[in-house]
Amino acid sequence: MSGKLTEQMKAGGPKQAIPFCNVEAMPLTDSLSKEYNVSIKRTSDKFRNPKNEPTQRELEVITNYKDQKSKGAFLEPIVEESADKKVHFYAPILISNKCLACHGKLEETLKVQTDSIIKSLYPNDLATGYGDEELRGIWSITFNK
Repeated sequence: MSGKLTEQMKAGGPKQAIPFCNVEAMPLTDSLSKEYNVSIKRTSDKFRNPKNEPTQRELEVITNYKDQKSKGAFLEPIVEESADKKVHFYAPILISNKCLACHGKLEETLKVQTDSIIKSLYPNDLATGYGDEELRGIWSITFNK
């Protein structure tokens, strides 16, 4: 996803990348989920797309990662088995400098015009206000055992 989004940013900036992400992000993770027979999800406590709202467990993982990050700890992936015998993999997603054009702080790294495009596609967007290297969310991947 990151590589394709970078291509769109280079081709036309946020004006081109945001609609691309809106249309292509979910189908891309869905196609990988089908190909590998897993469930792949990007989620956050500040999600953009309501379809990416975290489960209670995902929210616990995000909160734990934020706590670890605030203490300067290295954030490592988590693997655990649930009662229904599924294996869950969680990995942190950190904001990089290039992400701030769409996820940064308004009128600092996020332009008003870009924010307007985001709000037109995601009226209830929560996914802005980040700084470089902050925890953006997690990858949540579920495998059948």
